Amino acid sequence: MAPTQANAAFVWRQFIDLGRSNSKKSKRYRCRHSQKDFAATFVGRPKEHLAACEKWQAKQRQERQAQDNAGYLPSYSEAIQKKITEVGIQHISQDESHSYAYDAAAALIAGGRPFSLFESRRWRYFFTRIKPGWKPPSRAAITRILPDFYPELYDEVFKRITSSEWFNIIFDASDNVSGHRIVNISVQLPDGPAFYWKTFDTGDEQHTAENWVKLISALIINQLNQSITPIKSINLVNSLPQSNQFQ
Repeated sequence: MAPTQANAAFVWRQFIDLGRSNSKKSKRYRCRHSQKDFAATFVGRPKEHLAACEKWQAKQRQERQAQDNAGYLPSYSEAIQKKITEVGIQHISQDESHSYAYDAAAALIAGGRPFSLFESRRWRYFFTRIKPGWKPPSRAAITRILPDFYPELYDEVFKRITSSEWFNIIFDASDNVSGHRIVNISVQLPDGPAFYWKTFDTGDEQHTAENWVKLISALIINQLNQSITPIKSINLVNSLPQSNQFQ
């Protein structure tokens, strides 16, 4: 029987084709490890046999131990082949696959990790050990998920900011690629690190202490829906009039 999947050939190599006793019966195969015979018409039965074959499992454990001792990392295709014969057939629905991809993408986006993280061979091997029927999302798939997940993450961050009595606003001025003056605003809560919140295009306005007061006041009142309490700023230490304006 010709293999119908990329991993089928690996499975069939573990068996001896005994042929048919007559044309009306299925072919019989003999396991090269346990010498057990059985009839099969497709690769599913041999996979199930290997998943329960003690001699095959013992051989796999020995090979894995030898590879671990030598520091060997199998290829993605090798990992798929061996995992299938260890646990048998595993089916995963399209909805389940999409759910895994969404959660994986959300973890990368929320954690600020590179979208190509799961494309490395070691990550793919790791997920294969857990769920051989599922492939982690590529950077293109994560990019497609981003617009759906971003509002959820934005709302979560907004709730954390507005529920905090104190927070630190960090601003960094620079020029963008078009030469326009911009200000990147980050917010830090008492119990966590700082995270990016918003970018403002300040146009022709100079980045003076007075303009910082206007910008940050608008951010607190309009963007975060918070009332202004006394604020201390290292940048305004030598600018008493602007510091008083904050009070």
